[in-house]
Amino acid sequence: NFTYCYDDSELTYFTYVGANPGDEVIVVFNGGGGEPGWDFITIYDGTDNSGAVLFSTDGDLTGVVVVSTTGAVTIEIDSDSSNIGLTFNSMGG
Repeated sequence: NFTYCYDDSELTYFTYVGANPGDEVIVVFNGGGGEPGWDFITIYDGTDNSGAVLFSTDGDLTGVVVVSTTGAVTIEIDSDSSNIGLTFNSMGG
């Protein structure tokens, strides 16, 4: 489990890489989310934000499951001047 509460006007990236290239990487959101219309969470397939978008939202993340089979996912959090808590649990296979 990893809990992250982002700050105002923040642009942050988290990258998760499987033990071996091509490993399945699963991100499970237990709760949290962004401020609708203002804070955005985007998950990319790969080690940076140039990969295909696997998921994107500006709202509730509870119960969202994202699976990548390329061996890596990158989570981007882009917030405005408000502050919302974000909680997620990531697992690699």
